[in-house]
Amino acid sequence: MQFLKNIGSTFLMTIPTKQSLLTFLRHNELIVTFNKINGDERVMNCTLDKTRLPEDVVEKLTEEREGDTLVVWDTNQQAWRSFRYANVTNVTTTGGENIPVT
Repeated sequence: MQFLKNIGSTFLMTIPTKQSLLTFLRHNELIVTFNKINGDERVMNCTLDKTRLPEDVVEKLTEEREGDTLVVWDTNQQAWRSFRYANVTNVTTTGGENIPVT
């Protein structure tokens, strides 16, 4: 499958919907690239997969947030982190594959 959108002579990567992203995070570790509020780019390995979370944080897992903020487990920092869905610029699996845009 190809997940590129042709805009004139430029190809842009399309981003999965927020709901689709949450669904994939519940079952996978993903690499999410986004722009922080200060403008810096951040690349984060993250998940919401309970089998990949430390036992002591599983009970703290909550996906309910107001607006477009997502809270995820940063697998490198071993801590909860958040980002705004609107600031996401790329999403891939840890194997480098793009996830379907639905």
